[in-house]
Amino acid sequence: MVEDLVKSCLACQATVPQTTRNYVFITPVPWTELSIEFDELPTGDYLLVVIEDYSRIPVAEVIESVSSRIVIPSLDKILLEHSIPHEIRRENGPPFNSRDEGLQSETSVF
Repeated sequence: MVEDLVKSCLACQATVPQTTRNYVFITPVPWTELSIEFDELPTGDYLLVVIEDYSRIPVAEVIESVSSRIVIPSLDKILLEHSIPHEIRRENGPPFNSRDEGLQSETSVF
């Protein structure tokens, strides 16, 4: 009876903290297929854009150059935050088809 009285009392309801919780379940999007693109900014920097192909969720990072020495650590950071994909689609750009001065042979990141 007391419980019913408290539930029906407006003043009691205003002073009693709510104990019910609304849970939001977020299903993580698997990063199975990604696309990577670059866009030059007006400042001279570049925008590295990684897009998960299924959800179309983009992740972007401003980088100072499209050289492999800059792109690889930035891409590593993005992939470590999300997950390692099964497949990566990319435009053929300098960071993916480049010759690094410090390496003896032609290298390809992917």
